[in-house]
Amino acid sequence: MNMVRKNLLNSLFYIQKPSLLRLKKGDMLRAILDHAKNNVVYYSGLYVNPNELNDKDLFDCLEEMPLLTKDIINEKIDDLQTSKMSLGSYWNTSGGSTGRPIMIKQDYRYLACSRHITHEQKRLVGFNWGDRFIKIWGDDREIFTGKHSIRENFVFYLKNMTLINSFQMSNQKKIAALNEIKSSSPQLIVSYVQSIYDLACFAEDNSISGFSVGAIIVSAGTLYPFMRNKIEDVFGAQVFNRYGSREVGNISISTPNEPAMKISKGVWVEVVDSKGQVLPDGVEGEIVVTSLINYSMPLIRYRIGDRGVLGVRTDPKGNSYKVLENVTGRSVDLFTTENGDKVDGEYFTHLIYFKNWINRFQFIQKDLNSILVRLELKDSAPDSDLKEIEKKIKAVMGDKCQVKYEFVSKIIDPPSGKFRFTISEI
Repeated sequence: MNMVRKNLLNSLFYIQKPSLLRLKKGDMLRAILDHAKNNVVYYSGLYVNPNELNDKDLFDCLEEMPLLTKDIINEKIDDLQTSKMSLGSYWNTSGGSTGRPIMIKQDYRYLACSRHITHEQKRLVGFNWGDRFIKIWGDDREIFTGKHSIRENFVFYLKNMTLINSFQMSNQKKIAALNEIKSSSPQLIVSYVQSIYDLACFAEDNSISGFSVGAIIVSAGTLYPFMRNKIEDVFGAQVFNRYGSREVGNISISTPNEPAMKISKGVWVEVVDSKGQVLPDGVEGEIVVTSLINYSMPLIRYRIGDRGVLGVRTDPKGNSYKVLENVTGRSVDLFTTENGDKVDGEYFTHLIYFKNWINRFQFIQKDLNSILVRLELKDSAPDSDLKEIEKKIKAVMGDKCQVKYEFVSKIIDPPSGKFRFTISEI
């Protein structure tokens, strides 16, 4: 059965390395810049031919290019798309970690590369296809349909995976989740950092122990040292920090021998100051990402909305590679219902997906039965969308929850630069 499973997973999820990822990283950067210059209106003014530059000049050229902001993407979305695309494409939306959602076009070569990168990151922490796998992730569809499709259930079976919905975690469901982890002894758990931390606290508070877990990958939030210590103590497994986004895929992950996060083959990462100037390694600044694998809508020097510190490491063969020493600027709060259940803040960002009339947002829990939705609008707010958002908030917070909208001309960033898109004031 394991051989059949592995062969099917290999064909569906790109275990074999796509040809684009076989290139050297510098050549991948050269290729995406050349493609953008010749096929994307927004980049047609690129005044050099990337194929004529050596690596040093190529990186210098990249650093002279303007930064790509979310506002520019929203305003120039047609000019940013590739004029000729034969690979097939689809629309995605940013995850809202900076409170400013955008639409991104991606293609199936990007999907193949992204899936392979994700698989390789899991292998780094000791996971192989067919191993028992638990994913603690947001599943808003389950809340409203009550079940998964036949295709979804088949994929879960094929991956030997159980999906635990972190968007609704009552005490009863936490006990069920912990029992599943204990009984199945997964080789890998992938989870929102807040969700697995909250689960670890619940297990400790209720004297639930005896877990056997291979490794834990956390993402979609800041992993603080106290969180890492708690999760590792409760589940008896090493925690690996992964950083990524829906716009550019998985960017980096820590490894068994390195707490800093190794940057993936699919992106080029810079850290810049407030004026957009590249900062030296070891200095905190704004993270800027260039996707090396999305040809349908190249994102070059994209201001992802987070802050971090770059560093350099050397492998046993003497080859140097970049790492993210730290990522700051992401903070997700758990919301608490009247009966004490926890709702992951990521749930609320999903309510904004594909709402193109919203420029920026925040969800603020004022008390157990009151949520303020602060919206910075690009266009007028459709009543139907506002009612839908309110309905979905009440679906997890309870019918007694009062939802109030606040429409503002601009949501101001805090002085720290650490924008919070969900805030609990309880």
